[in-house]
Amino acid sequence: MVYLDWRKPPYPVQTADYATYIQLISWFLDSPSPLCPFSVHRMALAGKDLGKDVGQWFGPSTAAGAIKCVIVLLTHLHFVHECLAIQGARTRVPES
Repeated sequence: MVYLDWRKPPYPVQTADYATYIQLISWFLDSPSPLCPFSVHRMALAGKDLGKDVGQWFGPSTAAGAIKCVIVLLTHLHFVHECLAIQGARTRVPES
C-alpha cells in the first residue's frame, strides 16, 4: 500500500512500494491496452458509450459516468438495479 507520506525515490529502488507506484502510474498511460484502464483511449470509449463522440467535451456528469464505467470494468463489479453484485453475492445499496 502506498501511503500519503510516500515519495518517489530519485532513482528506481526495487521495493514493493515502488512496484505499486509503477503499477498505479501504468494505469494512466496513454495506450488503448487493457493494462491502462484510465488512459485517454479508455475514457473516450467510455464516453462514447454514454453518448459523447470522441473529442467532444465531457461535462462533470459524463466524466463521472466514464470514470464509473472504467472502474466497473477494472474491478469486475456489476451494478444491477441498485444492487451491487460482487462475485455472485448481491448486496442492496442503501438509498440516499
